[in-house]
Amino acid sequence: MRRVLFPCVVMLACPLGSALGQVANLQPGERVRVTAPAYDLRRTPATFRAMRSGSLHLDFTRKRLDHGGVVVDSPAVAVPLAMVSRLEAPAGRRSNWDKGARAGALVGGGVGLLLGVAYAACDDSWVCPQSGGEKIGAVVVGAVAVGFAGGLVGTMIGALSSRDAWRDVPLGRARVAVHPTPDGFALGVAFRF
Repeated sequence: MRRVLFPCVVMLACPLGSALGQVANLQPGERVRVTAPAYDLRRTPATFRAMRSGSLHLDFTRKRLDHGGVVVDSPAVAVPLAMVSRLEAPAGRRSNWDKGARAGALVGGGVGLLLGVAYAACDDSWVCPQSGGEKIGAVVVGAVAVGFAGGLVGTMIGALSSRDAWRDVPLGRARVAVHPTPDGFALGVAFRF
């Protein structure tokens, strides 16, 4: 039994050490996003302060945490690493050209579709399409042409703005932590496959 138990303990301890090493690469004062469902944190922005005794020490701006009946209104919180399911660090800025192109194409396509339908429904025989095929063509051409133009305008507008890009901080495969609760202590164990 001892031959089986010792390698299992060693295998569980190795990923824990590498997880602490990865989190240690974060610098105090660096912005992070943390997900810890037990603490009602879902991609919540915070400021990393330190990593001590298996807990992330974070500062939240105006975040009210409710964990097991204990309401924490203080911005500084220690979250056990075993309770963290995802930790993200900033990876620079990213352009919004792709979102702008999608939004512009959707709005332009919708407007073009309405213009095409209105053109196909007109009664003036001199200007309006005569056959059913011409009417369908007017609707399709209106949607595609105005949608393309809207996509170009959206791309240009989106390229002028940017958003934060985030990278995952590896947390390791196995994490174990003990943290206080109103009823005593809780043992947190997390395995990632």
